[in-house]
Amino acid sequence: MIVVDGFSGTRKLLCQLISNTRKDYVVDQAMSVVEAESIIRQKRVNLVILDISKPTKNGLEALLDIKQLFPKIPVLVVNGPAHAKYADHFMDIRCEGYLTKDADYAELCKAIQAILGGGTYFPAVMNSGAQAIDKSRYPKRLSSREMQIFLKTIKGMTTKSMSNELKISSSTVSVTKSNIMRKMQLHDRRELIMFALRQEWLPPNYIFQPR
Repeated sequence: MIVVDGFSGTRKLLCQLISNTRKDYVVDQAMSVVEAESIIRQKRVNLVILDISKPTKNGLEALLDIKQLFPKIPVLVVNGPAHAKYADHFMDIRCEGYLTKDADYAELCKAIQAILGGGTYFPAVMNSGAQAIDKSRYPKRLSSREMQIFLKTIKGMTTKSMSNELKISSSTVSVTKSNIMRKMQLHDRRELIMFALRQEWLPPNYIFQPR
């Protein structure tokens, strides 16, 4: 398995805790999805543990990136906000588990065992508090690829940089961006950001990076 993103100290601690759980657990770590991709293509990975604690990164974007690259590898999201609607978005993208930053070591072990056993792990408190996503502002649901490009657009990535990162043509990125605007009846990046904030597609206390 591999621990991805988050703070360096947290990644190391998670790797140590997981390795101590069972002797046959082999745990790698990666500071980004790009680094994780390189490791996963070289090794057999049966679980991605995605740490979404860094305020400069959007965990939804990272999850979408991983699922686009490796749709069959299960993902456990950890250190997430205890915020029902935001957590619900991760479930909607089909991660296999979600733990808040308050989850303890025992719960981490339960989540790993459940997912490696072919199941999912969403504590009852999250399910009971989850709210329905408000789709009233957009009549057609965004595809995973559209959602991926939407989130990269609001953080200021150019068409060329998205093309390079996602390994798709610039024209595909441009057409996808146009489809997003048309579906959502929005016109520019500012409106996209405002929409994302209203829908809580950004983590609490998210820090926008300079363009």
